[in-house]
Amino acid sequence: MGGKKKSQKKRAPKASTPGDPTDAENIDALLAELDLPVNNPAPGKAEYSASATLRERMRVNLRLMDPDAELRRRFGAGVVGRGPRSSSARPSVRGKPSRKMRLVKAKPEWSGFENRYIDANCVGVDKYGRQQFQLTFSSSYKEATQEVEAAQRSMNPQNLANVLAKFPFHLEAIVHLAEAIRISGDPAESYALLERAVYVIDRALPLGFDLENGSSTLPYEFIENRIVHLALFRFSQAVARKGSHGSALEFTKLLLHLDPTDPMGALLVVDYYALRARDFQLLQAMANAPLDLSPPIGPAGSPARLPGILFSAILAIRREATLQGSADPPEAAAMARRAIALFPEIARALGVHVPVETSNPEVERLARIYAERTRDLWNDAAAKQLLHDACADPDTFSRETEQRSELRSEAISLFQDAALYRHVVLSELTGSGVAIPQEILRGSFDPLARQRPPPHEVRDLQGENPVSLFLRSLVPGQLFGSQPQQSTYGIGDILDLGEQNHQG
Repeated sequence: MGGKKKSQKKRAPKASTPGDPTDAENIDALLAELDLPVNNPAPGKAEYSASATLRERMRVNLRLMDPDAELRRRFGAGVVGRGPRSSSARPSVRGKPSRKMRLVKAKPEWSGFENRYIDANCVGVDKYGRQQFQLTFSSSYKEATQEVEAAQRSMNPQNLANVLAKFPFHLEAIVHLAEAIRISGDPAESYALLERAVYVIDRALPLGFDLENGSSTLPYEFIENRIVHLALFRFSQAVARKGSHGSALEFTKLLLHLDPTDPMGALLVVDYYALRARDFQLLQAMANAPLDLSPPIGPAGSPARLPGILFSAILAIRREATLQGSADPPEAAAMARRAIALFPEIARALGVHVPVETSNPEVERLARIYAERTRDLWNDAAAKQLLHDACADPDTFSRETEQRSELRSEAISLFQDAALYRHVVLSELTGSGVAIPQEILRGSFDPLARQRPPPHEVRDLQGENPVSLFLRSLVPGQLFGSQPQQSTYGIGDILDLGEQNHQG
């Protein structure tokens, strides 16, 4: 079976001639002669690539949302106990098939929960094609809500606990009691309650609800949805207090997906969690995102417009290089010049001398918030030196004056609304010196306000129990201080929380 093998002759390479287009130099010359770009991407290709990179980095990783698993990965199973047995599936009830949980693992003590009280229904699609969902509550849940509000007005934490014993899966009762217990000094029990709240939310959302990519939303403008935002924000805080910053980061990204307008100010803390979790690529993707991002993220439309994101990106670039064993890359210095040129107030708040005079209350307010949260991250002489060098560079404040002025004016108007005050109050940023209006300080903080609260008698705080005081602050329209206001409403009105009444 011996066939003849065909002789394989290699063709000699064709010699290039001065006019041969295969010659690299002649190709460049030909393109130059035709006035065509050489090795330049098509218009818009770079912006598309940056946008796609950001979307990928912003994707919620459900596998990283287990705080205990994160701690075990970092410190080992012997350091972090596994606790009671749990699973990602809901314990079966009355022989019904279990449902896989996505946000939190089910626990045996939650086996009595049957979701007959809360539903999430699709009510429309926004102009970017994202489905909009709204929570609806059963009549029995609404009756329980009245008891919760009565317990809050009683100023007795035990009354709220009694209501929760009757309705163990009522979201408002869980979240408010969890905060009262945390203030009283029991963070573990507070965390357990917030974890139960996340379980209820997980059960309420249909399996078709996209938690990862942001194609499904729970707009904050629907009052029924606000308890979800408050519960997830509180839970992300509790997770971060445990040291699970990676899980806190994923829940914060989820908040941005649920409402990209960022009503809870998640963009003011996402950079901190990203640095703690060493997700340096996320911060670089945010800082390099297109300024006109579509669909937009945050009140400015793009995280690249936010001062905190730009300054945290400096640390991200430098720390990533350190992990790789290399020196500070030139990108870190370039980002420092860009960030300081736009927002020198941030550098000044971090203790860096800035040679230009700027006086803008709004930017300084954002600077104080950023400095309080990240000051420990900037306790690095080499990182601080990048800021000093950028301030000493005369080109930092001379380039792109027009664009800098435009971007500053856009950033200044970012958080002049409810989101900033809501974030400051919920985050307990007491050392930032942010000037919150007296009407807000004297009013109640009620993110769940269902209607405009009427004025109440002003009460004195002397000798008050702190837990009772906290519960009182949850009652809409409750005022504290010594001087009554002629026409004062609760923070639900001041923060534009009760503008649209979507009661079911």
